[in-house]
Amino acid sequence: MKRIIIRSEINAGTGMGHAIRCLWIAKALQDIGFTDLVVVSEASDPVKMLARQYGIPHLSVSVGCLPDSEADAKNLLSRCPDLLIVDSPHATSTWAEKIRKAGIPLVLISGITGPQFEADAYLWPESCPDVNGLNGMLVCGERYLPLAPPYWRGPSEKLLHQERRILVTFGGVDHYDLSSMAIRALDEVFEELCYIRVIVGPYYSNLDKIKNAVASSHHRIELVIEPAGLDTHLRWCDFVISAGGTTLFEMCALGVPGIGIAVWALQEPVVTNVVGAGAAQGILYKDNEGAMYDELRQALMRVRNEPMLLKAQSIAGPKYIDGQGAFRVASWIERFFG
Repeated sequence: MKRIIIRSEINAGTGMGHAIRCLWIAKALQDIGFTDLVVVSEASDPVKMLARQYGIPHLSVSVGCLPDSEADAKNLLSRCPDLLIVDSPHATSTWAEKIRKAGIPLVLISGITGPQFEADAYLWPESCPDVNGLNGMLVCGERYLPLAPPYWRGPSEKLLHQERRILVTFGGVDHYDLSSMAIRALDEVFEELCYIRVIVGPYYSNLDKIKNAVASSHHRIELVIEPAGLDTHLRWCDFVISAGGTTLFEMCALGVPGIGIAVWALQEPVVTNVVGAGAAQGILYKDNEGAMYDELRQALMRVRNEPMLLKAQSIAGPKYIDGQGAFRVASWIERFFG
């Protein structure tokens, strides 16, 4: 049986998304028979909780310990892996060369703005690269997006309810306090009472600002602190205001419509592709707060004034993302490294 190590990272600069999708690759690998594996990253209570929930071995390393040095590579090699998978924006070629010189096959999970160095195989789950020089095996595109097990079974039947339900989430960190902006925009656009859940990630430094916005709002707002997964909240709501990361793909898989905001440059292709599939509205973040607020307000006005918009998006989403990407990744790894 092959021993697999999956190396990722969790921190305020990167968030939790890379490590979380590694958990789902690990879970899919377990389900097809790879039981000797571990996900290695910095510690995070939500990630550790998810790992325990799904029976995925997780090894926590100290904060700031990244796959960026020969020392880290040496530590991983001491565990005698047969295959090493890395999903970390801070992974370096120095680290990778140490792994490969030891004769251990290396799979790099990356993207357009992620690290690019020599590996034995490459996975680009959010887009296909328009670059040369990838000499190993490559799979790419949304068919290989590794989502959580609750998304593997697809959408559930939506129950009709009288009140409007809205989810606001910006992942592990909300650098620009977009949660507070979203609350203000919802107050302006929707006069009727709305039920809103605001997800607060582990690296939110703006919680006091969010609480002030909640106190000033005429809507009924619940703060959800560091939940272990979003699937129950996504199934609860009518639409979502979200950053342009993995949550957008989770929305698609469940048929949940919404507004995706590309907070960082690496999220722009995600938002562009989801919007192109007809599954959401999209906004590219702007440093000009007034312009940013105006775009968000206009998107919400479309939600209010075009009643069929959300229905069309909810139909388009599952056609674009079917939730089976983790199994496709696991099957690909089994085919070449099993």
